[in-house]
Amino acid sequence: MTTDSGAAATAYATGYKAVTESLSVLPAKVTMPGVPATKSGEANKPVPTLLEAAKLAGKSTGLVFTCTIDDATPDAFVTHAVSRNDSENITKQMAYSGVDVLFGGGAALMKPKGVDDGDRSDGVNLVTALKAQGYSYVTNKNQMDQSKSTKIWGLFQPWNLDADFDRNPKLQPSLAEMTEKSLSILAANPKGFFLMVEASDIDTFGHENDPVGIISETRAYDKALKVAMDFAKKDGHTAVVSMADHNTGGLYLTNYDSSPSFNDVMHQAKMTNHALRNKINKDGSNLKRVLDQGYGLRSLSSKDLSTIKQEWKKEEGDFSGVIGRMLGQKAGISFAHEDHTSEDVILYAYHPNNFKPSDFVKSGVVQNTDINKYVQYVSGLDLTALAQKQYASGHDIRALGASVTFDNSDKAFPAAVIKKGSVTVRLAVDKNYALLNGQKKLLRISTLLIDNKLWIDRSVLDWIK
Repeated sequence: MTTDSGAAATAYATGYKAVTESLSVLPAKVTMPGVPATKSGEANKPVPTLLEAAKLAGKSTGLVFTCTIDDATPDAFVTHAVSRNDSENITKQMAYSGVDVLFGGGAALMKPKGVDDGDRSDGVNLVTALKAQGYSYVTNKNQMDQSKSTKIWGLFQPWNLDADFDRNPKLQPSLAEMTEKSLSILAANPKGFFLMVEASDIDTFGHENDPVGIISETRAYDKALKVAMDFAKKDGHTAVVSMADHNTGGLYLTNYDSSPSFNDVMHQAKMTNHALRNKINKDGSNLKRVLDQGYGLRSLSSKDLSTIKQEWKKEEGDFSGVIGRMLGQKAGISFAHEDHTSEDVILYAYHPNNFKPSDFVKSGVVQNTDINKYVQYVSGLDLTALAQKQYASGHDIRALGASVTFDNSDKAFPAAVIKKGSVTVRLAVDKNYALLNGQKKLLRISTLLIDNKLWIDRSVLDWIK
């Protein structure tokens, strides 16, 4: 799981039942898997991810987050793109990734504009695509709770989920509830599972300098982490890593003498700046009352109210930052700025045999890339070996005497057409299946087109040898 005091929070829960019991004893030598050096002609070659490796090893996989499905953290576990801004292709890859459980926000990215609340410009309906693959698709807490499906997507808001302080608990599940539901599905696999859980909007509220939002989402994360820890301790075969990718906003406490004053102020806040905006009248006539009752900002001077109202009126104003910093002054909280910061972050880990990341690297300071290697080790995965056999390039296809052309008649899913003798293979970009002489064949991984370079499931080469 991950968290930070203003950046996305994430947790990895990984069942390692396929790993030998030798993990109970620290091995004399720990092999440090890495990514092989790029060979000539392999620029931008897709790098295997932990979730992909877990899936290919027969483990169940899951993603839980509070951001949208096209955001950086969930995408990094199942998709491959040069830019994180390539939203529509990224979301297509998500829908054909084969991940067993996915819960979060971003329902608007699933349907075309004009269909329900869809916002896609390419005309693709990814809900239809999911259902065709056997997934259940749910949009509220009751549907999630009642579902018996082992393949399920749940997107509970058009964009980011509501903050935990702001959400309607009858409609939108909490991060802890999404985590618990995911574990109940994934843990049934005797080969184990990989689950990533992110409290995405700790980062959002750090950018916005909203201490109420940060507290809301950190508390939500803490509850989700307890669900993961309770499961791991009872299961006896699950490791949990809780980490952050960075801090955001440079939050620090300035009142060294009186924690009660902090609590007195912060306990008055009932909602984040997001919910607060929705309660303010169009003319701003109830601004003072809403700030008092909803945010705990009381005894504001006329100058302070004027400053807040000016920012609230602006389309791109700093409303959240102004009220957040004013509340912070009363509670003894300061923000350095609105960006990411570069200091070290806290790492927590649980292992049934007490084999921690610091034991793995033999250091109390753990580099962020070593977390990946630690999870590989305790899960029995090897991304180095996988990198050698996961993808083949257009060069590999032509080396076998086959031709490669593109059919762009479907602009949303252009298809690579491979021909050799009597064999014709059609591979739609961003989809996880091929047509071999017209017969549908499921692939281990999706076909990719990155910077106009084709990458396919290496097993396809066996069809044209």
